[in-house]
Amino acid sequence: MRALIYARLSRSKDNSTSIVRQLEACRQEAERRGWQVVGEYADDGVSGAVDPSERPEATKLLARLDEADVILVWKLDRLARSFLAFADLMRVSDRAAVGMTSVTEPLDTTSPMGRAMIQIIAVFAELERAMIRERSLASRAYLRTTERHISGRAPYGLRIVPAADGKGKALQRDPEAVEVIREILARLVDGEPGTTIAADLERRAVPTPRVRTSLKPNPKPSHWSYQAIKHMLGHPSLLGHKIDERGHVRRDEQGAELIFWEPVTDRATLEAARLAVEARSVDKTSPNRRHWLFGVALCAKCGRPLTQNARAGRSYVERGWDTRSVLRCLGTREEPCAGVLIAEHKLSEWVEEEVLRTVGRFEAIEPVYVPGSDVEADLAAVERAIGNLRDDRDAGLFDDDEDDYRERMSALVGRRKALRAAPSTEPRWQYRSMGCTVAELWKTLEPAGRGDLLRTMGVTVEVSSANRRRNVTTGERARVVLPDESGAWQAPLEQAF
Repeated sequence: MRALIYARLSRSKDNSTSIVRQLEACRQEAERRGWQVVGEYADDGVSGAVDPSERPEATKLLARLDEADVILVWKLDRLARSFLAFADLMRVSDRAAVGMTSVTEPLDTTSPMGRAMIQIIAVFAELERAMIRERSLASRAYLRTTERHISGRAPYGLRIVPAADGKGKALQRDPEAVEVIREILARLVDGEPGTTIAADLERRAVPTPRVRTSLKPNPKPSHWSYQAIKHMLGHPSLLGHKIDERGHVRRDEQGAELIFWEPVTDRATLEAARLAVEARSVDKTSPNRRHWLFGVALCAKCGRPLTQNARAGRSYVERGWDTRSVLRCLGTREEPCAGVLIAEHKLSEWVEEEVLRTVGRFEAIEPVYVPGSDVEADLAAVERAIGNLRDDRDAGLFDDDEDDYRERMSALVGRRKALRAAPSTEPRWQYRSMGCTVAELWKTLEPAGRGDLLRTMGVTVEVSSANRRRNVTTGERARVVLPDESGAWQAPLEQAF
């Protein structure tokens, strides 16, 4: 038989277990059995805790298994100290039809008794693996119910720190990130666009969530964006919540959402910020369809917004407006419109004068979202949790634990019943004074800001067709339309709010 000899020593020393003595003992055993030694490998200064597949010389030996019939060692712990590592090594050698023999121990897998021992060891190895896996899952499940951090990067607004008991890692609030989050929320609630906020954070070189939470010492640079802000707003950790292994917010036995960290903000503020972002998530419009009156100037016939086009011919600027630009409505291919065409500079001049004449003395207002009571938010969260739990059961995740499913569902249904019985208020939008008149605010704004103000107040301008008549004034074709709720804000400044 062809034999490969292997020796290992954690630390070189001149005694009975030295590398030289191990190799010599193996050579003598091979000679006694009449085996041919085809290779010798020795890992000197390598711990037995290192997997054989990661040791320099052991790796070379395993690569030559097809050239041998048996692996010969002085003692089995030279190959592996771990029961599982030894079982894996036996499995590899068995697939290659290579036995293992110890010089000093009664193990010889080239014999029938030795092969039976391989099968017994393999069974116990699988049992130990299953027990380790079960303990690992149980440990992870427990850690998820605590502030302990298991793996991966922390959500933005949290940071990884040593656990208080000195075992493992935990998550705690990141003060600098929390300050940035609160600034973003406040600016969103005040009506500032997410893209503007992102550009400002980028200009100030504020670290992005990806950079701030990176586990690498020198992370790749990234940039603030509207999407980064929107993604940040959707994470449950902002309210102090933690998600479970299925991606759902963790709850107590009564179905209430658990709080693991101090919330960055209250639910109402976060919901208002999210709604502010959603309100600005409009369909992208090509540049030639956008102008400061987009969404304000409407076709009187079909009600669609007038879009911008450029007429052929000489262009010049008159009172700040490009005289070549026109606003028009042609409808769509499915629903064509007879058509409205008006010079943008003429309509812009008329709108500025007419708006100031009509509502200039009134209080400037802005819509403010008033969230419903926490009961509504909690009820919606419980309904989602019930739906998620049913989906998990349908997916077979509770096949072996039906009692756990019943307990969770019973708790959630009970909480839903209690919430339904509690008083609640519907979320709504209401107008808030901006502390000045429309005319005063108008003077401080650029055209784009004036358009935003009109859209915020719900003011529109209906434009009719000239019906091919010449010398028709803009005032004959257009009219300012106030919102239905005009009675709530049409009072002069001294009477408003």
